[in-house]
Amino acid sequence: MKINARALTALAYGIPTRTSAMSRFQEAGGASDSVRRYKERARRRRRDLHHSSLLALFLAAGCAAPAVPTWNDMDARDQAFQGPTPREQAGEILRREQLELQDVLRLADLLNPRLESIRKDIDLAPLDAWNDALFPNPALRIEVEEFPLERKRDLGRSERGLGLSQSFPVGGRLGAASSVAEKEREVAALRYLWERRRILTEVRQSFQDVLAARRNLELARQTADLAKQFHDLTEERYNAQAVPEMELLKAAVNLAKAQADVRSMEAAAAVAVKRLHALIGDVDFPSDRFTGELAVQFEAPRLEALRGQVLLTHPLIELARREKELAERRLELARAKRLADVDVEALYKWDESDDRILEAGLSVPLPLFNRNQAEIAAAEVRLRQAELGMQEARNSAVLALEETYRRFEASQSRVTTYRETILPKAEQALGQTDEGYRAGKFSYLDVLDAQQTLAEARIAYVSALQDLHTLAAELEKITGSELRSVR
Repeated sequence: MKINARALTALAYGIPTRTSAMSRFQEAGGASDSVRRYKERARRRRRDLHHSSLLALFLAAGCAAPAVPTWNDMDARDQAFQGPTPREQAGEILRREQLELQDVLRLADLLNPRLESIRKDIDLAPLDAWNDALFPNPALRIEVEEFPLERKRDLGRSERGLGLSQSFPVGGRLGAASSVAEKEREVAALRYLWERRRILTEVRQSFQDVLAARRNLELARQTADLAKQFHDLTEERYNAQAVPEMELLKAAVNLAKAQADVRSMEAAAAVAVKRLHALIGDVDFPSDRFTGELAVQFEAPRLEALRGQVLLTHPLIELARREKELAERRLELARAKRLADVDVEALYKWDESDDRILEAGLSVPLPLFNRNQAEIAAAEVRLRQAELGMQEARNSAVLALEETYRRFEASQSRVTTYRETILPKAEQALGQTDEGYRAGKFSYLDVLDAQQTLAEARIAYVSALQDLHTLAAELEKITGSELRSVR
């Protein structure tokens, strides 16, 4: 649809068109001098209207320019569809009777404030480079010359001018800046990926700490029950004058210590739950219905296979590679800035006698002294740093894999030793001591020693399981693959 700019401007500013104005004057019946004066005013009005139309066209062209798309453009159908919010999704999970590890990981992914903050960094990262990728704004120029100050102040007696100036980037600066912005976004996304993996690993380890703390609390209660049984047995034998009072005192001390250990383990279990709540995203999380078992063994691939996987897929190695590409794009942008923008200006002038002049100019900066040398040199240094960072990231990832894998193997062997050797023999020793004590063959000191040995072995076994799960989670974080557990 075509729009008459003169009519549009006249309607907008309430200026009558030539035909309607003359028609109204002729209907009024004006004299010849009046007609002459009116024609002169009408001529000036038409000229001013023409200039106003040009201004309106310039402004309309600026307003009608296509808007720069945002980095988060969405399809209209996606905007119309509103899925459940993270809080609503979390509410669906919380309605479950028991929360397993995968439920807790999902909750942390939805609610952890640190993860949500880093997600925003993906949108923030390209914005600095985005400004450099935008086309410069045009400038409107309005001039009035020889405006009379002493005589009758009439704008029509002065020389007026209306024009535009525009800067045109050269040297590929806009394209280079767009490439930098895209690469900034990729780098931010990889940082988020690694941070997400790190936080979810902490959540996994904290969940396993809760299970281990509850296991320790259960063992402490079992030890307290056992100490109570031996205390009651010793008291019966003391009342029967079969043992001296010293053994009854030892049994009482052992029972009090066991009960104190129970209270300490209860506090440790509560702290572990609260720490898990904080990692999920809310220290006042409304549920502690966590359930699960500590696996006693994991099936892990061979170290050589994991090494190749890490070199191909580790986020920090990929991040270092993208940071090198980003440094290359920044160097290209710095080199593109060697040439300053070219300024083009056009100015349309007219005066009282209706003489019209069109002036045009071109300004080309000469890169004789400042060729952006400092920024280019800095970009070259950062590129070299990024190349060294790639090697450093590779060395760090492989070293972390080697250390974690060796410790994981040793921890798994330690758990097996406790499960298959130490615990069975400690339980057997306590059983034999108990029978001997009841038969009067052993003193209470022997029973106490057997009890302490079994309690320490059980606590050490749970600690070994906890270390094993911590290392397994660390190994999963490094390799990005889940280890199959055996219970």
